[in-house]
Amino acid sequence: MLYKEQDAKIYTRVSDIIINNPHEQSGLAPSIRFNEEYALIDANGNVIPQGPCSACSCEYTADTASTPFDLLDMDTGEVVGSATYLELRQMLFSLYRHTAHCRDENPPNDPPVDLNTGIELPVPDEA
Repeated sequence: MLYKEQDAKIYTRVSDIIINNPHEQSGLAPSIRFNEEYALIDANGNVIPQGPCSACSCEYTADTASTPFDLLDMDTGEVVGSATYLELRQMLFSLYRHTAHCRDENPPNDPPVDLNTGIELPVPDEA
């Protein structure tokens, strides 16, 4: 007999997405790696990450640029369209430029920090 036995569901989810965008002169292909983890949903509906389990990746090359993949509704998993690796690369480039523009147009309004507060610098000896 098990003590405090509970029903739970375990599923695999992506935990980290690493995008490598090496300079063309490096000779390396741009790539995306999806690190996966197991997650547990307990009987109360709480999601509890269980740690890393696997990974998968793809490279962007001239040969893979036109590779299609389905676009899925995130709630239902139904196919709602399609895209290619090239279109994804263009979207990521555009999102980066948009995000950088937003940052540059709205810099943080943090007050300046006085780095010398509470620091006494030694006075050089006069010769």
